[in-house]
Amino acid sequence: FVGERDWEKLNELLPSKKLEHIGIAQLPEQVALPFTEKDGTRGRLVYIEPSRTRSLWDGHYLIEWAESFRETKLPDGSVVKGSGRSVIFADMILAIVEDAPRAIVMSLVATLAILMLAFRSTLASGWVIGSLLTGLMWTVGVMSVWNTSWQGHLEVEPMRLNFLNFVALPITIGVGADYAVNVLQRYRIAGGNLRRVIVETGGAVTLCSMTTTLGYLALTLSVNRGIKSFGIAAAAGEICTLLTGVVVLPACLELVSRYRHRVSKGSIPP
Repeated sequence: FVGERDWEKLNELLPSKKLEHIGIAQLPEQVALPFTEKDGTRGRLVYIEPSRTRSLWDGHYLIEWAESFRETKLPDGSVVKGSGRSVIFADMILAIVEDAPRAIVMSLVATLAILMLAFRSTLASGWVIGSLLTGLMWTVGVMSVWNTSWQGHLEVEPMRLNFLNFVALPITIGVGADYAVNVLQRYRIAGGNLRRVIVETGGAVTLCSMTTTLGYLALTLSVNRGIKSFGIAAAAGEICTLLTGVVVLPACLELVSRYRHRVSKGSIPP
């Protein structure tokens, strides 16, 4: 179906019959460099696929799969080390599992030590520590049910810890203690005038916390799920420690004050 004139035009575009086979050795250096060994050898790559019945979004399987090819011992005794995105992510998860408890404990111990030195009173420090621990437990509670959904029945699902949002817990410990410290110190200076403490110091503490919370909530607009979860966890920590410092702590102080007053009046036995 091709005329002679058309063939004449096509022949100018057809390649020569003396073509050579293009192999790995003929690839341009720029193309072959990422696939070249240190000794110049090419073509030793091995592609490994995960199981089709499992998902790499499952952290447990991700770690299991990464460990399966992290190191491969050959018959001659040499070891081939595997790498890739899965290995890197698995290492990040393992680092969180190892470092998160350590960071939280160190932050809590350091904060408690500073409180003891600042107040030099076991009772006063105990009030702040109680408020802080209550706020921290509330924060963990919020994170443990954050992804809960109702689909005919209640499916309780926690927020997954990642290399960003676990930082919110040590931050909550350090920042949350400040609110209780300010309220309690003002309570001691004001001689137990709780109304003045709530109106003046409580208002200032609430304002400081709200500006910080708004900054954390702005992170929830990010398309990065790690940054978004960090914003949620940090904002939850701010709100929980604010409530325990401005609401729960003053309420407990008032109850103790009333109890002591009734004991001093003889209304109830000590």
